[in-house]
Amino acid sequence: MRRHRITAAALSAVATGLGQIYNRQYAKGAILFLLYVAGIFYASTRLGGAIWGLVTLGETKQQMKLVGKVYVVTPGDHSIFLMVEGLIVVFAVLVFVAIHIGNVADAYRRGKEREEGKRLHNIRETFHYVLTWKFPFIIITLPLLFVFFSACCRFCSRC
Repeated sequence: MRRHRITAAALSAVATGLGQIYNRQYAKGAILFLLYVAGIFYASTRLGGAIWGLVTLGETKQQMKLVGKVYVVTPGDHSIFLMVEGLIVVFAVLVFVAIHIGNVADAYRRGKEREEGKRLHNIRETFHYVLTWKFPFIIITLPLLFVFFSACCRFCSRC
């Protein structure tokens, strides 16, 4: 008996969606792979600046500079904006990592079903399952995260 579950999980660990493509869920795999590429691009372009903003909360102060005979305000770094942008990027990267881990587990489960000879869900059945059973959890998580981040921001001594 071929070990589809191990191969699918290993491929998904390399790149999100490859395990689904291996398990012959082509549309699901292609969508997940495109999201994976977009997530890698987003994280690689924004994570460094987000961590810098969270750690430093800005380094440049707002100043008044004399230009000719007039003083002009030179804007500096805004610590609240840096913190909010940093938290958003870090949260997005954490969601990306959670999706990647869930993808590996999904590829393993679908590989096991494939070994057992069961029929795998197509993309329409997968969307129906998510919207029916997982949607309420996704919707309730967003306000809870807002409350959590708001509470953390209020107790920050540097804000």
